[in-house]
Amino acid sequence: MTNRRVADMHPAPETYDELWQKTRDYGAAVRAADPSAKILGFSEWGWPNYFCSAADHIDSGCFASSPDRKKHGGTPLVEWLLRKLRSYQQAHGARLVDYLDLHYYAQGGDNTDVTRSLWDPTYTDPSWIDSKIQLLPRMKQWVARDYPGTKTSLSEYNLSVADATTNALIEADTLGIFAREGLDLATFWPMPNDGSLLDDAFRMYRDYNGHGAKFGNTWVRSTSANQAKVAVYGARRSSDGAYTILVINKTDTELESKLSLSGISPSGKAQVWRWTGGSIDRILVFLMDALYAFPSLLLAIVFSFLLTDVLGGGVVAVALSLTTIYVPQYYRVVRSTTVSTRETTYVEAARAIGAKPITIMRKYVFGNVIQSVPVIGTLNAADALSTLAALGFLGWGIQPNEASEWGYDLSRALDDAQAGVWWPALWPGLAIITLITALTLVGEGLNETVNPALRRRRLQGVTFGSMPTEAEREAAVR
Repeated sequence: MTNRRVADMHPAPETYDELWQKTRDYGAAVRAADPSAKILGFSEWGWPNYFCSAADHIDSGCFASSPDRKKHGGTPLVEWLLRKLRSYQQAHGARLVDYLDLHYYAQGGDNTDVTRSLWDPTYTDPSWIDSKIQLLPRMKQWVARDYPGTKTSLSEYNLSVADATTNALIEADTLGIFAREGLDLATFWPMPNDGSLLDDAFRMYRDYNGHGAKFGNTWVRSTSANQAKVAVYGARRSSDGAYTILVINKTDTELESKLSLSGISPSGKAQVWRWTGGSIDRILVFLMDALYAFPSLLLAIVFSFLLTDVLGGGVVAVALSLTTIYVPQYYRVVRSTTVSTRETTYVEAARAIGAKPITIMRKYVFGNVIQSVPVIGTLNAADALSTLAALGFLGWGIQPNEASEWGYDLSRALDDAQAGVWWPALWPGLAIITLITALTLVGEGLNETVNPALRRRRLQGVTFGSMPTEAEREAAVR
């Protein structure tokens, strides 16, 4: 941990020796308390800390000649620490650290190439690091050379660098790379720029069919002729012996690629599951926004005109017209509430303990979403009533031979009003105004009841006692 973040607790930069002392003391204490515990170390705070300590003034770079590193033979920090741990185990017969643990966050880039820094020996990271990171093979090499038998972990990682769709592809690729390179443990650390589709990357491995079907748990060698465009990851599922293959198209166009199998004899038909990349949602959002952009009365007239040719007009045609023009409002509210609810802490916790998507939707999402629908329905009822009256007034509403309708009654009363007979228009007009006002008040009342932020609390008076006199204050002091 860099001392800059905890300057009040640890003002001095951490050195090689302090890191070793803390690792030794805490590791021995944990091992004594629980011999079966799995201990991670050293959980560094950034790329330079792989090679130098905080006392090496890394803002000016990290070199073998950096002060603290030079005191320890110019050996990179992680290699020096692993050698100390190995020496301790040889002397005391106790392993202090089970996992070599690092933190890794993408520092630059804007596409799926950022995952190449995890493994590719030819790839130069496009960030300020400007080096061939090759993180996972590097970690394996450190362990094999300096402390054999140690597992590897990334207890914090995040490679999100672009839009939601690209970030989901990056995460799916990252998880496949973890399996291929033999990383033993990883913990994803959410960031504000992740986007709303990243969970789908995990579902492709943990629940790709929505009924608990998982990616295999035994890695099968799988390679791609062009990893920059298409990534391929395969594994065998021990529960039923099925082979699972994940293919990731990293480009923005459709690709065709031959899939060759060697060493296995598949039988039966293969099941294919495809991630749509949120395209269905994008299409629906575009369609609903397009409908919402038009005035409701204009849309009602258009739909009523179109449905009249199909259904012959009447109550059904008008009902369908009104339903269609108000669907976008419900969709926008329900979608917004669903997206915000699924990112809440309790939903994340339910997901972490293995709750199925249908359980999360039923127990945690549905209740939050449905509570706003009656309010919208009541508020929209007033608007729908005015639209219905307008359709009847224009002659596109309910026909007089099917049912009575106030808008049509107002239309008929126009001729009478021009002749000075105004009262036939009074009663349907008054009925429309009264019902719209009543529905609006009911909707506002429901909104205040359901939404705690809008609830009005009755003010209560507070009575204060009289102020003490000077003599009473002096007596209290004595």
